[in-house]
Amino acid sequence: TVLNCDKEEYLQGKVHELKWQDSLSKTPDCPEKLFAKAQIKLHWAILSYMYGDRVNAAFKMRLVFTTLHDNYKKYPNHKPTQLYFGFMNIYLAEIPDSFQWLADLIGLHGDAELGARLIEASKSNHPVLEFERQLLTIEKKSQFDDQEDNSTKILEKIVEEKGFHPTTKAITAMYFIKNKNAAKANAILTDLEYDKYPLFHYIKGLTAYHMLDFETASNYFKSFNKKNLSENFKKDVALHLAYISYLKGDSAQAKKLLASIHHKGNDALFADKKANRLSAEKLPDRNILMSRIAFDAGNWTESKNWLVKWKAYAEVEKAEYFYRMARIEQRLNNIEHSKRCYKSAIGYSHHHSHYYAPFSCLYLSEIYLKESNKTLATHYYDTSSVYSDFEHKQSFAKKQLDLKKKLGHK
Repeated sequence: TVLNCDKEEYLQGKVHELKWQDSLSKTPDCPEKLFAKAQIKLHWAILSYMYGDRVNAAFKMRLVFTTLHDNYKKYPNHKPTQLYFGFMNIYLAEIPDSFQWLADLIGLHGDAELGARLIEASKSNHPVLEFERQLLTIEKKSQFDDQEDNSTKILEKIVEEKGFHPTTKAITAMYFIKNKNAAKANAILTDLEYDKYPLFHYIKGLTAYHMLDFETASNYFKSFNKKNLSENFKKDVALHLAYISYLKGDSAQAKKLLASIHHKGNDALFADKKANRLSAEKLPDRNILMSRIAFDAGNWTESKNWLVKWKAYAEVEKAEYFYRMARIEQRLNNIEHSKRCYKSAIGYSHHHSHYYAPFSCLYLSEIYLKESNKTLATHYYDTSSVYSDFEHKQSFAKKQLDLKKKLGHK
C-alpha cells in the first residue's frame, strides 16, 4: 500500500487488520503471539499515518508500545521484542517537538537509555532478525560523521545479500539520498524496475534531481503525479518541479507551482512539511539553489563551486554562506578554513532565528573534541545551548546528546 500510493487500496485493506488479529486468537500464549499482535498494530499505525489519519495512528502506536512492554515484562529475553521495544523507546524519547502534544495526549514517553540497551541485547545469529536490527540501528545512528562509514558498510552488505528485491533497493536508495550520497543511490537504482510502483518513480526522480539531471527528474516526477493516488509527496514533488522550472529560466511557472503547494496534498511526511514551509519563501538565488542541491547530493566540490558564485548581501544570507562553506570545507578536510567559517556564521546570526549558529557551535565543538582541545569543545557545546528558537531542533538535540556523551558530561 505504501509503494502503491493508493488511498483507496488502503481504505479497502483496513478490514485485514482485524482479520489478522483474529487469526491469533486461538494461538496459545507465547512471546511470538504478543509480538505478532504488536507487529500488526505497527503495520497499520504506519499506514494510518501515511494516509493522514494521525490520531488513529498515534493510538495504534500506543497499543504497539503497551503490547511490547507487556511482552518484555513476561519474556525479557525474547530478542524480537527486545529489538522493537528498544527502538520504540528511543523513537518516543526523540519525538519531534511538533508531535510532543500527541505523545502527551496518549501518555507515551520513551527511555532512550533503556532502548539502546535493548537493541544491543537483541543481537542474534538469526539472519532476518539481524537484518532488521541493522536497519533500525542505522535509522538511529550517531550524528557524528565518522559513524557514516559503518552505516554505509552495513547497507552495502544488505544490498549485496538482499539487493535482488526491488523494495530493498528502493529503501536503501532513500537512505543514501537522505544522507547526502546521491551517487550511491543512483548506482543502486540503475536496474530498478521503476514502473511497478508509483513510489519508485518518486525515488528515481529525487535521485536524478540530486544528480543535477533535471530533465530526467522532471519526467519521473510528472510520471509519479499521474500514478500517485494518495496525498503524500504532492507538496514535495511540486516544490522540486518549481525549482526545476526556475533553474531552466521559467520563473513564472516556478512561482505558479510554489503558490499551489499550500493547497495540495497533506504534510504528514517531513518532505511535504518542508515543502510547505519553503513554498512561503521567495525563490532563492540560482547559485545558492544549485549549491544546496549539490550539497544535499554529497557533491562537496560542485557545491563549493556554485557557492563561491553567490553574492550574499543580507546578514542572514552571509550566515548561510559561511555555514554552508564551513560544512563543505569540513567534508573536504580543510579544517582550519572550516573553523573560521563556522565562527563567521555565528557572528552573522545574532539577529535571526535560523539554525546556522547553534549547529555551527556543535560542529566546532566536534572539531575541537577531535583535536583533543576539550576546553574549546566544551565552550562551544555550552554556547550551543544559548539558542532556543530555530529549525531542526530534533536533529540538533540528537547531535548535542552525542557530543554530551563524547565530552563525558552528566
